[in-house]
Amino acid sequence: MLRYKIHIKISVIAALLFCAAIIFSGCTKSKTQLVSEIDRTKWPSVKAINIESIVSDSGYVKYIITAPLYEVFDKVDEPYWEFSKGLKLKRYNHDQVVDSEIECNYARYLEKEKLWRLENKVFARNIDDETFETELMYWDQEKEKLYTDQMLRITNHKTGQVVICTGFESNQNFTQYSFEKVTATFLIDIE
Repeated sequence: MLRYKIHIKISVIAALLFCAAIIFSGCTKSKTQLVSEIDRTKWPSVKAINIESIVSDSGYVKYIITAPLYEVFDKVDEPYWEFSKGLKLKRYNHDQVVDSEIECNYARYLEKEKLWRLENKVFARNIDDETFETELMYWDQEKEKLYTDQMLRITNHKTGQVVICTGFESNQNFTQYSFEKVTATFLIDIE
């Protein structure tokens, strides 16, 4: 009986050694290839889809930003946020009422300068039901003003007055603004 157990143990060990030999004989040394260093300036460090960001101060909402795509490029000389599919921004006053809104099809925020570049069908509305339409507008958060040197259309939806102008500058809620050159002024029917 002892011989029988020794014979089984030797058979099991032999079978295991045979399997190991087959497994390891199929393995060959492979060459390891190193991936070249990735250029971090070409890829965002943060990428988010369908974002809603609430900016508040002392418990009061100041802004709500929504965007289908948000990317942060902070490994470049001039770090920026990019909203390549556009954004919608609502600005709230101290009474927590929306006092202005901005929409555009593309936006870039330069972190160091605290400057927004809003492009491609920029549309803004103020609390007085006036709308502002242009192809390019800048928002300087430090100076708390918006401006453009492009053509801009201002429509007052209460009076029906439309002004086409260039050289526009405004406060952040579009209630105090000025422009340099008027190209056209006309009235539209308000229903």
